[in-house]
Amino acid sequence: MAIERKQESDKGNDVIEMDMLPNEIVNMCLAELSARDLLHMEMINHRLRDLVLQNNNLWKDKVKLRWGMQANNSLLEASSVLAGGWKNLYAQKHVSEKRNKPWVVPSDPEIEAILELVRGDSSLDRVGSPISLSPTSSVMSEMAPARGLKRGLTVLLLLDGSSSVTREDFDAMKSFTRKLIDNLRERRPDSAVGLIQFNQSPRTIIPICDISEDIPERVDKMQQLMGSTDIAAPIKTAHELLTEDGNFGGDAVVLLLSDGQTSTSELEASQREARSAAELMGVRLFAFGVGRDVDEMGLNRIAASTHIECEQLLDGTIIPERPGGAYLTLRRMERSML
Repeated sequence: MAIERKQESDKGNDVIEMDMLPNEIVNMCLAELSARDLLHMEMINHRLRDLVLQNNNLWKDKVKLRWGMQANNSLLEASSVLAGGWKNLYAQKHVSEKRNKPWVVPSDPEIEAILELVRGDSSLDRVGSPISLSPTSSVMSEMAPARGLKRGLTVLLLLDGSSSVTREDFDAMKSFTRKLIDNLRERRPDSAVGLIQFNQSPRTIIPICDISEDIPERVDKMQQLMGSTDIAAPIKTAHELLTEDGNFGGDAVVLLLSDGQTSTSELEASQREARSAAELMGVRLFAFGVGRDVDEMGLNRIAASTHIECEQLLDGTIIPERPGGAYLTLRRMERSML
C-alpha cells in the first residue's frame, strides 16, 4: 500500500533537477540571467561555476548589451583580449562606471586598446573594425619618396585649451598624453611626438621630436590657454608640421582631444583640413571627446574625413583604401545628467 502511494506521488512530480540537464540547455538558461544572477550561479556548485566562467560568449553578450551602443564599442573585442576575457572586461567596465559616475571614462583595458590603435599594433581580427588598420609602410613610402622611411610612427596631439573645457577635463587630456608618451617610449621607440594646444589659434608646445625623458614634465607644466575654439587651425598646423618634418615617412597619427564645441562653418573647415592631411600625408585622425557637453557627432565627422576610398586614377594608378581614424570617448558627462 505504501509502495502504491509512492508511485502515485512520483507520477505527479514533474520537477527536473538542473543536474539532469545537458550543458547546452543550461547555457541557454544562463543566457537569460542578469550579470548579477550569473555571479550568484557561480557559487551554487562546481559545474555551474565552470559553465559561467568558461562561456565567453555569454559574457560577450552581457558586455555588448550594456555598453554596445557607446562610442568605444569598436574597441570591445580588443579590450576583451587585453582584459583576459569578456567576464574580466565586464567586471572592469562595471567598476570603472561606478567609480567615475556621472562621467563616462574608458576602463583600463580600453585605454590599452586605444594605445594599440594609435601605435597601429591592432589587427582587424582582434578589434573587428577597420579603424584598427594603419597604412602600410609601402603605401607611405610611395606617398613621400623623397623623405624615405625614417620614422616608423609620428604622433601629433592637439589639446583643446579653450574656456569650454574645464580644468578637470584639461587635466584628463594631460594625463592621457603622458600615458601615451610613456607607452610609445616603451613599445614604439622608433616614434616621434609633437604637441599643439589650441583655443581660437594653435600654439605649438612641443615640435615634432624623438621621445625624450623630459617631455612628460613639459606636459605637466603646460597651462590651459582659455578663450574660444577653432578646431580647423590646429589640424592645419599639424599638417604643416608633418610636411616640414624631414624625418617623416612612416605612419602619421593626429589625436584631437576636444569637446568639439565649435561653429558649423569651423566644423566643415576642420573636415576639409583633416581630409587634406589624409590624402596628402596618409594621416589617421582620432578624435577624443572630452568635456561636459561633447559634440560627438561633429567629432565623429572630423575623424571620418580621413577615411579614403579605393580609387583608380586616370593613368591607371590605384590608390588603396585607407581606413582613417575614428571618434572615441575619453571623458564625457552622461547624457542623462545634461
